Amino acid sequence: MLNYLIQRLLLMIPMAAGMVVVTFALLLIIPGDPAAVLLGQEATPEAIATLRGQMGLDNPWYVRLWDYTWALLHGDMGQSWFQNQPVATVIGERLGATIELAVVALIIATLIGVTLGVIAAVRQGSLIDTLAMLFAQIGVSMPVYWLGLLLMLGFSVKLGWLPAIGRGVPLPEALMALLGGKPGVLWDSLAIWRCLPWPWR
Repeated sequence: MLNYLIQRLLLMIPMAAGMVVVTFALLLIIPGDPAAVLLGQEATPEAIATLRGQMGLDNPWYVRLWDYTWALLHGDMGQSWFQNQPVATVIGERLGATIELAVVALIIATLIGVTLGVIAAVRQGSLIDTLAMLFAQIGVSMPVYWLGLLLMLGFSVKLGWLPAIGRGVPLPEALMALLGGKPGVLWDSLAIWRCLPWPWR
């Protein structure tokens, strides 16, 4: 078991390196000049050339790839030119919401999957088994970005249970308020109170 775990961890090294190379290559393939995009259509060629030099775009691609990889190995993800702050800061500001979304999605998927699996096993060969398999196949084959739009349309636009954009109150803060006897904070964060008459609001 330990050897298998070590092998899987070591396998992550070439996978991470490959992801870095592929991401860098995609940025090179995308048409357009990043400096010109940042400065806008009214920018002068001199201003574009100056910004290209500041961004290191004048260097050969292999030099830029080496600099990028070397900085990543030292924990430096670079600077966001659009938001004018370090990339690590931008990621850190959104990491909590991403983890919350992933955990909730995992819980919901586990509950639905285990429930349908048990029902399909008990009623093997029945209509319920067929519908459960059909539901699973649709869930696997449907693109995630399309499914996300459909869920936003249903739960946010049509039902109004959840906010379409934004995070609301962070989940740890809402849970602490719930433990402190203020469950309304959690429901306000979910925006579900607009449809359901919670008595404690």
